[in-house]
Amino acid sequence: MNDNKKGGFLTGLMIGALLGGVAYYVFGTEKGKKLQKDFKKLAKPYLNDLSDIVDQWPEEKEKIIERMEDIKETIEEKVEEGVTSVPRLEELQERSKAITKRFFKN
Repeated sequence: MNDNKKGGFLTGLMIGALLGGVAYYVFGTEKGKKLQKDFKKLAKPYLNDLSDIVDQWPEEKEKIIERMEDIKETIEEKVEEGVTSVPRLEELQERSKAITKRFFKN
């Protein structure tokens, strides 16, 4: 086994042991259970706010979809304008080539 794999294994082992110890403390001891209750009390207002935000998602989703459809229509219009202007662009390129040939007269 090379040193890199051995170091990775030991790092994983240490992290796993640390997480296991934290999980045991939080879920397996009386102090940990008190910590859970305190955390729930602290988190409750934020969870209520999050719940309100999630409830608003369908409305926001509709607004976003409408805006995306407007953007799509605008892009389609611009592409159509570009397609109709391509022949004019080709005409200008031909004229430019003719002027260049006259100017430089190979």
